[in-house]
Amino acid sequence: MLLTAFSMLIVSITAYGEEYKALVIGIGRYDDNTLNLKNPVYDAEDVAEVLEERYRFHNVVLLSDKDYPTLDKIN
Repeated sequence: MLLTAFSMLIVSITAYGEEYKALVIGIGRYDDNTLNLKNPVYDAEDVAEVLEERYRFHNVVLLSDKDYPTLDKIN
């Protein structure tokens, strides 16, 4: 299920709908290997792509296991 496939989607839309922003995070690897998931990174990439191409989001930040998401990468 896509909802369990990625950890978080944060969307910010201005009052007049002029600027769309999203932070999409896909995490599949955890310290406890029994919790690891197979597809959240790919699902997060797909969500980011849909937001940009179909919904015309101007600023989509994608963080995933590939990049080891940290607070520094969000800022």
